[in-house]
Amino acid sequence: MKVQQHNHKDIFLNFDFDNFENFIQSLIKGDEKTTAEVRGTKKSNTYKKCKEHNMAVNGSFNRINFTEKFRPILSNLQQALHLCFSDCNTEVRNQIWYKKDDYMGWHTNKYQEGQRYYLVWSQKDDASFFDYYDKGKKQTIVSPKGFSVNSFYCGRKDELLTHQVRSETNRISIGFRLR
Repeated sequence: MKVQQHNHKDIFLNFDFDNFENFIQSLIKGDEKTTAEVRGTKKSNTYKKCKEHNMAVNGSFNRINFTEKFRPILSNLQQALHLCFSDCNTEVRNQIWYKKDDYMGWHTNKYQEGQRYYLVWSQKDDASFFDYYDKGKKQTIVSPKGFSVNSFYCGRKDELLTHQVRSETNRISIGFRLR
């Protein structure tokens, strides 16, 4: 199972990361108004079983429906990704703001096959984590402060990637699926 962490500028070609960083900072400060759909909490019963490792899948995170100001940023991100992978169809999968102690529990995305690229912004070094199982052994990718990209393949029934996200800081994740 290959999970990789990349330099964001190698994947999202010609993208204005300074402008995006400014948007994120205003979002965290509360200057940028957003709507958020809260998807489950640590105390909720909204979970499903992950048969591969017999774990409950739940989470505490905010799926962000960003304002008009974010839509062109997202569109530019998608175009920048397409410059790197012009032979693929790219689609936005997730726009998530994890706050301190938020997480998305163990899952496999087995019904949503495709290569994933997640642009991750973390407010602090060594405080945001992508855990996964490789050949029965738990592995962890630790996000640096600022931007990075995690990539992996999901959904192949003979080789499912069981994974979760944890954060001890503000983390913005924007996921793309390539097919």
